[in-house]
Amino acid sequence: MTDIRCPVPQCDISWPSTTAPEVLLRLLDMHERTAHPSTTPTTASMTTRVKAEKVKRPVVSVSGTSEEWTYFAQRWFEYKQATRLTGEDIIFQLLECCDEALRART
Repeated sequence: MTDIRCPVPQCDISWPSTTAPEVLLRLLDMHERTAHPSTTPTTASMTTRVKAEKVKRPVVSVSGTSEEWTYFAQRWFEYKQATRLTGEDIIFQLLECCDEALRART
């Protein structure tokens, strides 16, 4: 039986034809990535990532209406999700949501 050669021209690497197909595929894949890295950019490397703006922390005031409170509560929920707040960070960030008049009352 003949050996299985690397398909890249001028490459002398080969594997025994008795090599199990799944092992051979892995060997070829590793060989291709290390010995013959692609010079053409992949779709992933060509994709430009847009940096998202930081999530704006909502603000709550002492003189707000019930509608404003409902709006704040929804924004606060979304803010916590977007920033992945946990533990004591939730408390610190919530305090930072208070305007100065409300903060002075705490």
